[in-house]
Amino acid sequence: MRWRRTTAWSSSIWGLIIVTGALLSGFAFAILVVVIRTERGPFESVASPALFNSLGSLLLAFLMLWAYMSISQVILYYAGNLPEETIWYVRRTSGGWNIATLLVVFLQFIIPFALLIVRGVKRSRRLLGAVCVLILGAHFLNDYWLIQPTARDTFFLSQTVAICLWMAAMAAGSADSFREPALKVATI
Repeated sequence: MRWRRTTAWSSSIWGLIIVTGALLSGFAFAILVVVIRTERGPFESVASPALFNSLGSLLLAFLMLWAYMSISQVILYYAGNLPEETIWYVRRTSGGWNIATLLVVFLQFIIPFALLIVRGVKRSRRLLGAVCVLILGAHFLNDYWLIQPTARDTFFLSQTVAICLWMAAMAAGSADSFREPALKVATI
């Protein structure tokens, strides 16, 4: 299996884009776990609309950082207009991949950005949880969009689906384990 199909392409900001994407999706997943545990768990007395407002604002900051890194690379390659640099984007914006490109832009940035600007969305557990689910789904699509146009097989898709199912099972299991405390603390 050949991992690097575009041999002439390289990027110095690529690592930062991957790290900020992982940070964004990891924080969205953490907020989603807090939302689940708050609705039926021990965080119910601690969580307040002000807490979710702060978490939503931080999620918005991570979203803007990811978008800034991604658009910086696009602008640099567009301004350079060198064939060895633009070939990576040509493969992802031609054929059927142009629809996936638009979906990534809208689902991972424009829609979550528009929703997270509204204070009422950030203060609501359910709405903030829905935005986190949208970001996680869009991040999966983004990873697929990054790898699949030059991949020969569908190993990435099957591996990612398995990881997503494992994460959902872990989140559901952790929410169920916090319904009943495992250790009763005696108060004097």
